[in-house]
Amino acid sequence: MLEKVQGYNHLRRDVSSGAIINVSSESYHSAKLRKKNFREMEDLKKEVFELKNLVNILLQKLDK
Repeated sequence: MLEKVQGYNHLRRDVSSGAIINVSSESYHSAKLRKKNFREMEDLKKEVFELKNLVNILLQKLDK
């Protein structure tokens, strides 16, 4: 069972565990978007790292 947290319309407390839960759908969607953006940024970082390695390999082959 969830009960309202005094002074916060978007927060509820789970009576059995004591956990505070944000029930705002706007906050939920914002968090999902942040997570998606973070994953995309991590993917881009990996791709840039791979490209740098490939460029270094090509440069080494050109020097030989």
